[in-house]
Amino acid sequence: MATQLDSYSLMIVSKYFQSIADFINATLVCKKFIATIAKFHFNPIPLTSHTRSYFTHLETQYLYSPTDIKFYDGSISRHLVTYKTQLTVFPAQTAFPTFYTKVLYKEYDTISESFCLPQGIHVFCGFEYPYNSVTALTVSSSVVELADDCFSRCENLVHITLPDTLTRVGDRCFSFAMSLQEISLPTNLTRLSKACFKFCSALSAVTMSRYITEIPEKAFYASLCMKHFQIPFGVTRLCTQSFSFCQFESIEIPPTISIFGDEVFSTCEKVTSIAFPDSLQDIGNCTLQHCKSLLNVHLPLSLTRLGNYVVHDCLSLSTMNVPTSVKVIGTFPLSRSVVKYLNLPEALVTTILSQTENLEKKSLCCFQLESVKVPSRVSELVGSFIDCEQLKDVSLPTTIIKLDESFNGCSGLVSISVPTSVTFIGKKCFKRCESLQCVTLHAPLHLLDIKCFKFCYSLKEIELPKSITLLKDGCFAECVKLHKVVGEGVVELTRKTFENCKKLQTLCLQVPLRLNEMEKCFKQCSSMTSFSFGEEKNKKKCHLVSQTSFQCEAMFEMCYSLQRVTLPKMIKMIPKRMFKDCVSLFEIDIPHSVTMISEECFMNCHMLSNFHIPTSILYFGERCFKGVGLTQIVLNESTHVVLEKKCFEGNAVQRFKIPAVKSFDGCLKNNAKLLALTLPQSIQKFANVFDGCSELTEIVFENDVTSFGSLQFTQCTQVKHIALPKTLKTLQTYFFSGLQCLMEMKIPSGVSVIPAYCFANCSALTEVKTHRGITEICQFAFLNCVSLPSLLVSSSVTISSLSFANSSANLIFFN
Repeated sequence: MATQLDSYSLMIVSKYFQSIADFINATLVCKKFIATIAKFHFNPIPLTSHTRSYFTHLETQYLYSPTDIKFYDGSISRHLVTYKTQLTVFPAQTAFPTFYTKVLYKEYDTISESFCLPQGIHVFCGFEYPYNSVTALTVSSSVVELADDCFSRCENLVHITLPDTLTRVGDRCFSFAMSLQEISLPTNLTRLSKACFKFCSALSAVTMSRYITEIPEKAFYASLCMKHFQIPFGVTRLCTQSFSFCQFESIEIPPTISIFGDEVFSTCEKVTSIAFPDSLQDIGNCTLQHCKSLLNVHLPLSLTRLGNYVVHDCLSLSTMNVPTSVKVIGTFPLSRSVVKYLNLPEALVTTILSQTENLEKKSLCCFQLESVKVPSRVSELVGSFIDCEQLKDVSLPTTIIKLDESFNGCSGLVSISVPTSVTFIGKKCFKRCESLQCVTLHAPLHLLDIKCFKFCYSLKEIELPKSITLLKDGCFAECVKLHKVVGEGVVELTRKTFENCKKLQTLCLQVPLRLNEMEKCFKQCSSMTSFSFGEEKNKKKCHLVSQTSFQCEAMFEMCYSLQRVTLPKMIKMIPKRMFKDCVSLFEIDIPHSVTMISEECFMNCHMLSNFHIPTSILYFGERCFKGVGLTQIVLNESTHVVLEKKCFEGNAVQRFKIPAVKSFDGCLKNNAKLLALTLPQSIQKFANVFDGCSELTEIVFENDVTSFGSLQFTQCTQVKHIALPKTLKTLQTYFFSGLQCLMEMKIPSGVSVIPAYCFANCSALTEVKTHRGITEICQFAFLNCVSLPSLLVSSSVTISSLSFANSSANLIFFN
């Protein structure tokens, strides 16, 4: 291997020198390099008056910038301009011809409608202002390259003549030349660039070189308005969207093409027929999508794969024969097409990536498909027929072991028999099969996954094989006509399994049933009259297996026909809304293990009037017994009892003793029949205690209460007797105001002031027992107390002049 540069190698290296100093330094290295500069017939660096003398054999002077000095001496015969030049500086020909590597036409250049580029241009860069008036253009023979975007947006250009010397056209060269009608590409042009004729919408004739082997990305995008187009023989590859949105009616594809990119003919809305070459093995994604006039597609016997969305939205394509050689069908190849009949090849077994024998998800989504036979080698259907709305006839082979979202949205499917080979039916498999009436399932099938039969509006009954042990979330939800389910092997239900199955009456499941997360499991099963676990046959009865805790919120909510419920013996809590709106429920036995009843648990269970609440219950959630109609409530008197807001709202209890709670917020609201109420000394917060208790006549407070805070009695319009605790120290303004039935009152010894309006408008008040410790009676304290005859007070008491306004009471002083 040579370790030193020879003189020829130095010539090559010196082309990259930046200044004359680099050349001089190189010649000083060795004598053999002395003549290096003299060997150049062009100048690799810009020339100045000083450096001109070093290049003694110069024939072509390269001009690198507009400021370079031109030399006409010695052996120089021509100049070559390498920088981009605009037309206004293009000089007349002289004895020394000048060639221009790059020429750009400016907006103010005067260009006629029919224009010919002058000689001397090597690379034409186009028009800086493309919206010019040029309609016809002849490119001179000196041009070898048209730059990127050269004629882009030359909207008036109709005809162009290209020279045989042309070897390259840049990206988007003729894009948006929307008036260009025809073009003939020279034979030396062997390669097209990306989007070179994009949006040439008037282009009706194209002649290409037989040496072109590839139609690049978007090359003719939204172009080609002729009726028939023939791709040149020799082209082997069509890239992504190369003919998308074209307006031709038919196209001839040569047998040399072996590779199709994605969306090659996408949205060619006028094409009616297409035949793929016999050598083709793979058709890319979305190749013919949105070809709405397409009537005929010929697929070759060599084809092994159909990509995603191949004929998506082909609204005129009614038949399609998939060759027996096809092994892989991608996602949605037939979606939104009107193909009615489809025979899948027996060779269809696999996806290239997963190497599993299945049809890819959503692979045959076609809303007009009526009949299909799945090949015998397929083992999985993964969303393959989603939204095939007209599908009525399906033949499944015995090789299939898994169905997963396979028939989701097949609203025309009436019946289906699942082969004995299937062990798993995945989520949403038959969801929205609105016409499905008959389903035949077999062992060893062990699982029905999430929303498997949801929205199957026509399904009336189903028998599950004993191998099925689990029904997952929403499995039969919204099956509004389903009235019978037999599943003697089922031991576990989950969320919303039978939600809104309004006709469900018979449910036969296994014993014991595992109660895990069964939220809304039977919500709105408004006709359920039998709920059997194996041997349990009692009608109108729900029997739950013993378990200490389970998440069953709203499990039986709105089960309007449910009458009896026996709860597990060891549970500790009844979940939220579990029996809400069970308006026929009249018998339920809550075990003594229960300590909590969650919010709205028995809300609106109107028939539970004789309901017995175990004293073991210490927590009552918000509105848990709202509207039940209870006539008697006896609670644990423990200090640990918690009554949440409105827990006994709207009942019919007549007498109630509040346990030792700290808060009592509207717990008895709207108990219109409540006559007597006893409040404990433990209450620290009073809020809405008497709201809606319009018949309340007696209120008793236990001892040790010193203050009532903001408590008011204004809504107790029928109360006659209020027993205040002896420990009470203060009364509030308006405390008893408006109690027109109140007849007597004893003021506790700790109270020293009767505040303003305290007994105002107590028109039936006949007796107020006072004591010597009262020091002040404020204004209007006994306003309108017309039945009060007298009041015993101390002689030192301070009385406002209006304390007894419109009252007939006489003051009597203590001795």
